[in-house]
Amino acid sequence: SQLQLSYSRRINRPRYRDLSPLSSFTNNRNFRVGNPELQPEFTDSYELGYLQNFDNSSIYYGVYYRHTNDPIQRVNRPADDNNVVVSREENLGVQNSYGIEVNANQDFTEWYRLTGNFNFYRQVTEGEAYGEQLYAETVTFSTRISNNIKIKDFLTAQVNLNYRAPENRTQGRREAITVLDLGFTRDLLNKKGSLALSIRDLLNSRKYRFETETSNYIAESEWQWRRGPQFVLTLNYRLNQTDRDQRKGERDSGEGYDGEGNDFKP
Repeated sequence: SQLQLSYSRRINRPRYRDLSPLSSFTNNRNFRVGNPELQPEFTDSYELGYLQNFDNSSIYYGVYYRHTNDPIQRVNRPADDNNVVVSREENLGVQNSYGIEVNANQDFTEWYRLTGNFNFYRQVTEGEAYGEQLYAETVTFSTRISNNIKIKDFLTAQVNLNYRAPENRTQGRREAITVLDLGFTRDLLNKKGSLALSIRDLLNSRKYRFETETSNYIAESEWQWRRGPQFVLTLNYRLNQTDRDQRKGERDSGEGYDGEGNDFKP
């Protein structure tokens, strides 16, 4: 068993699209524009955790607190004629999150392994944009389950299920998201190569649905990066795999190396 205490300071930089002043539009009433004055957001994260290791499994319980300065949030505002809505990323004041997290994995058999994550948290965001006070308080959770299946030396399969519960935003609400992904891998040519097939968003459910509410209007929207499942087939071939394995064996046994990871020179 292990007791862990950690602190980290993280930086989240704006993306190029969030900074670009060029505009794009969804329709003739909704425009999106970047903010060249957008600043990075900094997060101070504190976490206390307890890890238990067993013969075929492990479980981690953690509690955390995260304080973010200048959180980046999308803000919607009506244009001058009030018939067009402009969306732009802004730095708000502060964001505080308090939560508990559980990570677990279990080897049921030699061929089946289950890994899961559960994150439950309360988040408060407050700030000001365009002279308007913005505030959001939400209690929500997310979970991820991964199934790893190995069919002898023939095939390795992975089934991943992700779920994010609804979340309140400063100008509305994001609805729940459920995503199912599959992956299959087959070693070839005496493990010098591999063939991998990944199926992303099998149920065509990776849709971001929002309800926006401001003092001037209420709107519902849905956004999807790609429609339908995505099939990706990849063939890999590893050059000099045997030589690398041999060098690794020599390094592990101490043969051919000086004890500091350097090759002996003849």
